[in-house]
Amino acid sequence: MVFTSEEIALLNDRQIFLQKRSLLEKIGAVFARTEQLLKDTAIGSQFAFPANCHLASGKTSRGENLLGYPWMVHDYPRLINRDEIFLFRTQCWFGHGFSCSWILTGRHAGLLAGKPLKANWTMATDEHIWDQSIQIIADQFPETLCPAVRLTMPLGNDPKGLEERTSIIFRETLDLLGA
Repeated sequence: MVFTSEEIALLNDRQIFLQKRSLLEKIGAVFARTEQLLKDTAIGSQFAFPANCHLASGKTSRGENLLGYPWMVHDYPRLINRDEIFLFRTQCWFGHGFSCSWILTGRHAGLLAGKPLKANWTMATDEHIWDQSIQIIADQFPETLCPAVRLTMPLGNDPKGLEERTSIIFRETLDLLGA
């Protein structure tokens, strides 16, 4: 295997790794501020969250290879077990920007049946909820019950104001789930 001169230069460029570390710390701080806004909304809402749903704190995860690109997600609120998923995910996918998603399975997916969605939502259903390459534009949730659904709203490439934009989407969709 032969390394190109560009690959060797990248491998030896310490600055890029320091910048990535700084960037991940900043994204983590944005996610922490976002969680606080979501928590305030959740506490102030009339929505009946599922039993065992984690409302005290969220969870941040990250990786290096989501279809070839690094990623970082923050889940709040969250309930993930063998039988059910109810979570709101804020995501930074390097090279693709920020987004937020509702990921719901079972009876939770049924909360959306037949409800209208605002413009720009994409949807993946059933076994495709974890596949980021499958995104169908949706303006209404299907009338028939899907066993699993991921609704994703793109938030753009600029983290400025991400916390507020995510909080507004969370509040609006929480109202829709409870309607």
